[in-house]
Amino acid sequence: MRRAELSLSRLFRWWLTELESLIPAAWRGHFRRKADCLIFNVTEKAIHAYRMRDGIETDLGIIKRKPAEIEKDDGSVSAWLAGLNTESARVVLRLPGSCGLRPVLELPQAADEELRKILDIEMDRQTPFRADQVYYDYEIIGRVPGAKRLTVRLTVAPKHIVDEAVELVSAGGMQPDIVDLAGEDRGSVPAINLLGHANDTYEPRALNKLNLSLAGLGLLLAVAAIGIPIWKKNAMVEALASQLAEARQNGNAARLLEERIGTSVAEASYLVNKKRRTPSAVAIIDELSRVVPDRTWLHRIELHGNSVRIYAYSPQASDLIGIIQDSPLFDDARFDSEVEQDRSMGVDRLQISARILERAEE
Repeated sequence: MRRAELSLSRLFRWWLTELESLIPAAWRGHFRRKADCLIFNVTEKAIHAYRMRDGIETDLGIIKRKPAEIEKDDGSVSAWLAGLNTESARVVLRLPGSCGLRPVLELPQAADEELRKILDIEMDRQTPFRADQVYYDYEIIGRVPGAKRLTVRLTVAPKHIVDEAVELVSAGGMQPDIVDLAGEDRGSVPAINLLGHANDTYEPRALNKLNLSLAGLGLLLAVAAIGIPIWKKNAMVEALASQLAEARQNGNAARLLEERIGTSVAEASYLVNKKRRTPSAVAIIDELSRVVPDRTWLHRIELHGNSVRIYAYSPQASDLIGIIQDSPLFDDARFDSEVEQDRSMGVDRLQISARILERAEE
């Protein structure tokens, strides 16, 4: 029922917006309201509600919460939320800034076209989380055309924190339209939305009390609002039909282009996955330093693709093969040459090669 009410409310706002676009600009100011937001600041100790309407903040009250480990739904929070008037207001759920991260990234300008996909890939490199563990949104805060670079502020919050807060206010009949982190400008609609609708603009509009003359004008505008979209749809269908005919004539070229794009994407994905699975040089050196005996000296390490060659001095040459073979990073360990005794040092000089194992996908 709640979702049906929200859908009808949004449909009504869209219809009013379409009508307003047909009203002369000089008249629009008489029928427009500024952004109206009902904002809930949710913390571990309390929920503070206030309304922003026409740039004026009105405090709606605050209710304390029980400690998280003993909190039970006794109906007090739900009853308090249900008593608030949310008509024509957009519901904003604001979490403490400590609940998330706001890293600033420098990216190539070409990333702008597929920015969200790129952020999905970069998530585990720029934050402690994977993309499927968080809600996130971004804001482009700077561009450098000459350097072909852009600056992006990424806002990230763990899913379980956001879900718990949404569930809390939803129990009182509130359905958040926006979720953001504290620190945003309280006097405006937030620039980001962790629910994934940060690029949607929202400016609720309503018609004030109209006299009978404006009622007749509204009827004419309603007819125009229905007729114009139908005309536009017919024009679009004709344009698409023309494009489809042209595309059929060039079907072979289109299929070839699609195959090339698919091959390029597959090659790019393979390189990214290969890099993720292959241990870094630092990890290999660290593992060798951990497993070799204390009286063994590694004086040279060579990396060749998925293999490593080790040059060492050791009084325990016969034991090294088994020690390296038991490491989770190596396999197929073997001597590359005969073990030679260094009489001056009283140890064996040896060369060992091993295959580097790829890490399993998480």
